[in-house]
Amino acid sequence: MDIRKFLNDPGQNQDTGLHVHAPLAFLGCIVGFPVLCVLFDYVRILRLRQRMPPGPFLLPLEGNFFAIPKIKPWIHFGKWAEYYGNPMTTIWNGQRPIIVCNDIWSISDLLDKRAAIYSPRARMVVMGDCLNQTESNQVNLVYGDRWRLHRRIMASLSIILSMLKLTNKAKVLARDLYERPNDMVMAIERYSCSTVSIIGWGRRIDRMHDYIAQAALGFMEGVDYIIPGLFIMEAIPALFHLPRWVYPLPSKILDSAKGFQRYLHALSKEATEANAENFANRLLREQDQMGLRVEEVAGMTANLIGGGVDTRSSSILSFILAMCVFGDVQRCAQEEIDSVVGKERSPGWSDENSLPYDDEYKGYFIPKDTSITGNVWAIHRNPREFPEPDTSALRGS
Repeated sequence: MDIRKFLNDPGQNQDTGLHVHAPLAFLGCIVGFPVLCVLFDYVRILRLRQRMPPGPFLLPLEGNFFAIPKIKPWIHFGKWAEYYGNPMTTIWNGQRPIIVCNDIWSISDLLDKRAAIYSPRARMVVMGDCLNQTESNQVNLVYGDRWRLHRRIMASLSIILSMLKLTNKAKVLARDLYERPNDMVMAIERYSCSTVSIIGWGRRIDRMHDYIAQAALGFMEGVDYIIPGLFIMEAIPALFHLPRWVYPLPSKILDSAKGFQRYLHALSKEATEANAENFANRLLREQDQMGLRVEEVAGMTANLIGGGVDTRSSSILSFILAMCVFGDVQRCAQEEIDSVVGKERSPGWSDENSLPYDDEYKGYFIPKDTSITGNVWAIHRNPREFPEPDTSALRGS
């Protein structure tokens, strides 16, 4: 039988359904293979989940992405810990597990005592890949030579800080709070932006409409929209690689990030003309020597904003709130400061050694300069952990 005649004969094809079944089989393979891969991986994760701390049941692909609240998720994490009766809760961001520690002991054991294992951050799709910051920003760098270089450079900020006199900025803040108490938040934000601007670019900010202040606050607002957990891309990283016409979000984020990087680099070049020593000037001056790319220079100056504007503002506002709520504590602190510097001036760094620092622990008073030491022998014979200290270790081995 001539097989070519058989295949070319429409009647034969119609009778056997070959012209219909072949495309359907091919389509079935295209669709079925990814589905099988997802199912096999889902089974693998379910088996792995049995050996991990408890947590909410996960779904294929997305894990617990849609089960995690986008607003104040930490409250929900605490409720999960109570529900499962375990301070450690496992949630799944797609195929990636995240263990949330809800007590200080597990945090100390894992993040402190085992820091060499758990200190590196997992790869972040939005804050890393979409912003083109995975290999250029210390926040996303994997622990290694590059990370150590960035850390060493950021540590050199202490040299610049020692050369700057920031006391006047605190006086300006105190004046603004006194003259315009209703604009307290704006005054504190201006102070935070100005401090970062002086350190980073040698330029002080005297008004909130300054373009550096607006860029800094805009940067912090933008970070709120790209934190891990908000976008489905974090759970399904394959979405990042889709064409722009299919899923345009990654390209839009990258375009905005590139524009902000160009702005920061231009601002850094402007800082070379400043009279005072500043961080950006030092980076550009030693860029070739340290082997830094343009993206890394922009990323380091951006980290000043991320680590100095919002954190400083929130700390000051939280302190003011605490002093308003606990007036008796404020009065005690004021009396302690007045006893050293008097009531005619504000305390300065030169008064630091004169200010007493007493502590209290479990109701006991611990005065300044008290030495604290640990009794290793007694610690290892504590009946709570070692009811039979002379034999329990041998039995455990």
